[in-house]
Amino acid sequence: MLTEAAAQGLGISLQPDFILDGFLAAGRVEPILTTFPAPELGIYAILPSNRHLPQRVRVLMDFLAARVGET
Repeated sequence: MLTEAAAQGLGISLQPDFILDGFLAAGRVEPILTTFPAPELGIYAILPSNRHLPQRVRVLMDFLAARVGET
């Protein structure tokens, strides 16, 4: 929605590449401020503290942490 608004001239937006690719290819938006680095984004797992963490959830979290850590 934010990229569509930017494409309609309603402002600017900072979005991930996979959202922007189609808009950029179609010429609907153009990159600006390319010399300024974008902030790093993280992935967070929010878990209830009063419940047991199932093993399958722990395995998934460890897998994702390893994959994200590689990039």
